Amino acid sequence: MQLMAARRPFRRGAIVALFLVAVLIVACQAQAAANEITVPISPVAGQQAHGTAVLKSGPGTNQYTVTVTMEGLSPGQHPEHIHLGACPNPKAIVVPLATLNAGADGKASATTTAKGQLSSVTDGQHSINVHQANLAQVACGTIPK
Repeated sequence: MQLMAARRPFRRGAIVALFLVAVLIVACQAQAAANEITVPISPVAGQQAHGTAVLKSGPGTNQYTVTVTMEGLSPGQHPEHIHLGACPNPKAIVVPLATLNAGADGKASATTTAKGQLSSVTDGQHSINVHQANLAQVACGTIPK
């Protein structure tokens, strides 16, 4: 009987420990999700270009990366930026991004490391815009909260 009573605190301790580990795993997954955001980029009227942008915190403490992958672009250079304002009516450029260079297949990808906190553009009031060389907008994606 005393042996059974002695095991009860161990079982309770083990159950509490397993619960705490589960909570920690969920918290880490939520933190990882908050540090990476995928933004669908859709064509504007009359265009075919579309793709995604992946925004990630890091690599430094005051930096984030933006990787834009597109298809359906006309061959050549396509400037891209983070603008203030949601699609379809973006406003001023707040973060210039690396220029996309589309091949004959219309595909392009570029990664930019930007200064600042990722949270500064994840307020639902910023968008990623891809342009023609003449800065006419061809695709847009609103960065969610």
